[in-house]
Amino acid sequence: LKLLDEHLAHCVADAVAQGGPEATAKLTEASNAIARLVRS
Repeated sequence: LKLLDEHLAHCVADAVAQGGPEATAKLTEASNAIARLVRS
């Protein structure tokens, strides 16, 4: 969970702040990671 938290706090937040396709890609990546965590 710590790794996911750090990723959300830095990579995803930065991408969302910049907007564009990078933001969409990072949000999708984060969503997929959370889905994998919930399934495990």
